Amino acid sequence: MKRIVICADGTGNTTIKGRGTNVFKLYEAVDQVGHRITPGLTPQVALYHDGVGTESVKWLRLLTGATGWGLSRNVKQLYGELARVYAPGDRIFLFGFSRGAFTVRTLAGLINACGILDLSKYATNAAFDAGVDAAYGEYRKQYNSWLTSLFHRTRKLDAARIAELRRQFSVRVPEFEDDAHGRLIEFMGVWDTVDAVGLPVRAAEFVNRVIYNFKFPDRTLSTSVAHACHALALDEERESFAPVLWNESLTPDPGRIEQVWFAGVHSNVGGGYPRQGMSLVALDWIMVKAEAAPHNLRFIGDERQRYRYHADVDDKMYDSRAGLGVFYRWLPRNVHRRCAENGVRPKVHRSVFERIARNTEGYAPGSIPPDPEVISLSQPSTVTEAIRALVRSQHGASGPLIEREAQTERVGRWSYWLFVWGFVVTAFLTLHGFVAAAQTDAVTWRDVVRNIADTVLSSRWIGLALRTLWRHPWLVAWLALTLALALSVDARLDRRYSEFWHRDHMRLKLRKALGLG
Repeated sequence: MKRIVICADGTGNTTIKGRGTNVFKLYEAVDQVGHRITPGLTPQVALYHDGVGTESVKWLRLLTGATGWGLSRNVKQLYGELARVYAPGDRIFLFGFSRGAFTVRTLAGLINACGILDLSKYATNAAFDAGVDAAYGEYRKQYNSWLTSLFHRTRKLDAARIAELRRQFSVRVPEFEDDAHGRLIEFMGVWDTVDAVGLPVRAAEFVNRVIYNFKFPDRTLSTSVAHACHALALDEERESFAPVLWNESLTPDPGRIEQVWFAGVHSNVGGGYPRQGMSLVALDWIMVKAEAAPHNLRFIGDERQRYRYHADVDDKMYDSRAGLGVFYRWLPRNVHRRCAENGVRPKVHRSVFERIARNTEGYAPGSIPPDPEVISLSQPSTVTEAIRALVRSQHGASGPLIEREAQTERVGRWSYWLFVWGFVVTAFLTLHGFVAAAQTDAVTWRDVVRNIADTVLSSRWIGLALRTLWRHPWLVAWLALTLALALSVDARLDRRYSEFWHRDHMRLKLRKALGLG
């Protein structure tokens, strides 16, 4: 028996950039050689996948990163690699971040439906690859868009269908044949699952429903998984990065699931930023869960301790909408609503309240539910219950803080749309200037296209954009208005949230409850 660890990274991560993510850190920390040194230790094998959007062709990388169309390829690749190393009795561990989290959740669904491919049935690599394609194709038949449903009949996965697929594809696993649940997967740990990033939300939904289904409705934990942990970002504000929670009300035996909210935005929780103290808090939580009995995943001692000692909830919180991120639709996460929609009892990690208590960078979240369960691996229940009582008392009967500022949120969303339309108009008028400039010395339309390309690839487009704004002062006023609205929304939310956590000496009370002095 051995442990097989499969790690799938988020959108656009490579083996170099991915070193900042929790997935790659965990992959490198898995002890794969200890059993060769110390007799009696269980062998461990680890596999790592870069993630959707890491293709070498730039336009293809942008397309797959925006839509997640590379999901099928990634799932099939991981499924094939798993089948090549799997033997009956092995224990499987799955880890993923962002779109990679959705990838391993889909892989778990495929394993649940078809089992693990029996390598002995295939004489060549080509035949084996065809078997992987066939298994995935059968699994996908339960998910169809309007267009693909014209060519393929949708087939739901009931117990009879699963039994049929396992007989067709799976290696025989005697110890699980009498188990109605078939817990082939020992543990799954994921950070901030998202199903697609990059496309506008409505455009992504249109493509998914009408053209090609790349966002599987994966909301229930596969019955093949014994235990699953999900670390979620409390402070992410991009709607395109909306988290995909497991629906605990629809999941058989929901006690198998732990879903906990951590301070920070998407990559503050899953890793990837230069300063990584905050993400190490969420990494440590999942590693603790994976190495505990009965899972007993083994890590390299020095690597494990380094991550634990450098975990720091008071490290830098990044702005996920800085730079080009400003083009993502603004929508702060309403944790209370998302948990209610998925039958989840809200759980917030203790470190969130440590950051609030210390007032680090003026941290004052508005998304904490009014009655959260406080999760701590080191403090007694009397401490966590005291924190919970303080938060519940501070909220009173008024509901979540974020919902009290619904009108301010609407103004913020309007400021976003005003900015987008201002940018679109500016881009259109600038493009018109491109064409006019390109036609000056052009003889044919080929010359026009070449001149436009030369302009775009040089720095001349900046001058043309500034000239557009100079000629149309109303555009400057428009963009200035959107900036003023956005700043006023940020200022109001910061003020209201800060007042909430300062009222009645709340931060001081939290410090005392947490023993921070």
